[in-house]
Amino acid sequence: MSVFRSTLTLLFISALKRDLVFAFCGFDDVSIQELGHYFILLENDNAWSLQINVSWTVSGQGYDGYYVDAFLKDSVAFDQYGCDARLGYEYTPQPWYVFSGYQFRHEYEIKIKLFNNATGKNSFSPTTFHVSTPDCYEETGSVEFCASQPIPVSSKVREPRIESVQENIYQNGTDVVVSWLPPVQINGALRYIALSYRPQDQIPYEGIERYYPSEIEWDGGLETRFISDFPVSKEDIIYVLNIRPYVDIGGNGGSSTSGEDLEIVFNSTIKQVTLTSTTAKEHHFENDNVSSTQYMATTFAPGGIESVFDFILDEWQWIVLFTVVFVLVLVALVTVIILIRKRKGQQQSVDVS
Repeated sequence: MSVFRSTLTLLFISALKRDLVFAFCGFDDVSIQELGHYFILLENDNAWSLQINVSWTVSGQGYDGYYVDAFLKDSVAFDQYGCDARLGYEYTPQPWYVFSGYQFRHEYEIKIKLFNNATGKNSFSPTTFHVSTPDCYEETGSVEFCASQPIPVSSKVREPRIESVQENIYQNGTDVVVSWLPPVQINGALRYIALSYRPQDQIPYEGIERYYPSEIEWDGGLETRFISDFPVSKEDIIYVLNIRPYVDIGGNGGSSTSGEDLEIVFNSTIKQVTLTSTTAKEHHFENDNVSSTQYMATTFAPGGIESVFDFILDEWQWIVLFTVVFVLVLVALVTVIILIRKRKGQQQSVDVS
């Protein structure tokens, strides 16, 4: 019983001490309610830097300034508690602040403390907000610059294209051919690319395909376009395709970590589309359930032919085309023979007369 009373006493003293500290700081009825932010992109000689402009609203009175700081979400940064704990924080008299020199595609924790200049005290604990910075390549469009920038796992794949949606007569379904460029930023070794697809009004994925760059001995070139196909079960509806890279970080072998996801929305209406590229290389992943003869791709080096029609034909279409060409050639030959015979007959009539 005495132990129980001692425990209650300690809890009461701790709670009382906490209330006294908050009261001593003088910000009991004041709170930061909302945070807004936007990013500022600065460029200097093909190098970019990122600024975060943060603003907030406050309810209550008794403050005339703020202490702010920003930390990487996964960094070793401890919250400072206490009325005088503001080491490393920056002071601002306005409810906004501009942070400079922050990295692309990272998550940051913005911490804000209220401050009273008359008492020299700040709020006991910071108010924390989470901010995610944008993708480097999407903001700058520079492969060279972004390839030198750090990233937790991997950036998104680039420049995806739905190359064709075509009937698969072998599987009695529809095949979609998609292509993409690899991520610019990869923290480790690219293990595989996952393609997940579903109808837009359906939550579970209809299918998931994995494609391993190691199978085609990818040399790591950032301008190498990958081309792959996957089957869908429904025609003439809107589909959602998600492409996500998976990376082995630090050579951890059996496990991998997912990078940034890229979403594409497309219509599964069957059509024939030319597969062309302005990159120097193309790699094809083949689905075991799809014949590799169902589509072809034409590759041109940069600065080459801008457009070429490379029609995608099924076997029966080739047969029809060959038959039509054969008949036209045969008709042409018969016509030529008739004309030659007719001319000879006319010539013989002239000689007799």
